[in-house]
Amino acid sequence: RVTMEKLVDTLVPFGVVPPVIPEFKHITVGGSISGVAGESSSYKYGFFHDTCLSYEVLLADGSVVTAQPGGEYEDLFYALPGTYGSLGLVVSATIKLELAKPYVAMQYRLCRSSAELVGTMKRRWEADAVGFLEGLGYSEDSFVLCEGEMVDEVEAV
Repeated sequence: RVTMEKLVDTLVPFGVVPPVIPEFKHITVGGSISGVAGESSSYKYGFFHDTCLSYEVLLADGSVVTAQPGGEYEDLFYALPGTYGSLGLVVSATIKLELAKPYVAMQYRLCRSSAELVGTMKRRWEADAVGFLEGLGYSEDSFVLCEGEMVDEVEAV
């Protein structure tokens, strides 16, 4: 049982992290796959399972199989996300990693309509301008666009 907290704490000293890190630190890698976990970097990388290269899956008959694109259990690889364990339990996964930086610089933009928020998000997404992108709605005329980027140093404010 590997939680996101344990995974990230183990990888950071090596200077790498998964491209999608679900915010809930106690969710497991298997739970992130079976439950379709996403995060603010998902606009760029997809869900957590979209960053996986293969899974080792415990099937109901007790056998453990490798599910991966092009393999014997390729159908299981693509079918497993979102099934909450009904097709099998993920016992291990091979995931992509990316280089990490020690900080995340954040910028927040107030938007006065959902159309403004979505339009701004679309432009930022198309420009591939940031590593993290998320929108929050508080009322019909109050939205916040959250943008983040990994950085090496903290700028003085």
